[in-house]
Amino acid sequence: MSTAPGTAVANTLAVTSLLTFASSVGSMTVPANTTIAGSGFRLKVSFTAQFNGATDIIFYTLTVNGLTINSMSYSPAAAATFSGKFNVSANIQTGNVIRTFFSEQVGQAGASTPHNFICSNNTAAWDPTIGNVFDIKVQWNNASANNTITALLGRFEYLMYH
Repeated sequence: MSTAPGTAVANTLAVTSLLTFASSVGSMTVPANTTIAGSGFRLKVSFTAQFNGATDIIFYTLTVNGLTINSMSYSPAAAATFSGKFNVSANIQTGNVIRTFFSEQVGQAGASTPHNFICSNNTAAWDPTIGNVFDIKVQWNNASANNTITALLGRFEYLMYH
């Protein structure tokens, strides 16, 4: 769990981790050999962001050990400042398959599209015999000084069922 806001990700075309909190307790790692079919995870991240204009798109990628397991993107109808949260729900279907539901809820200032909800549902292979590190990475399509996103609070929960 984060205990202070992260570093702003701004003006970059490079894929960059959003989860760079100034301080935190615990980690985003699921230890090796600790998951069984039915185990689950929840990741919640609140953030603030600013878009320069309607042609700007931000791409979000959920990764485990650097490998993409789910992704989505967002583009407002006009220049905007907004806040929102990511929700990731994941469960182990069998020993090496993880199903993820990755969603974003956005409350946007201004008349255009004030509330948005986007989501993606996906399955991917993963290796439960090694430590698995979850991350959310972001990337802008345009390098604009006004494009920023900052993670404010993050919480990762491992739900083990027997």
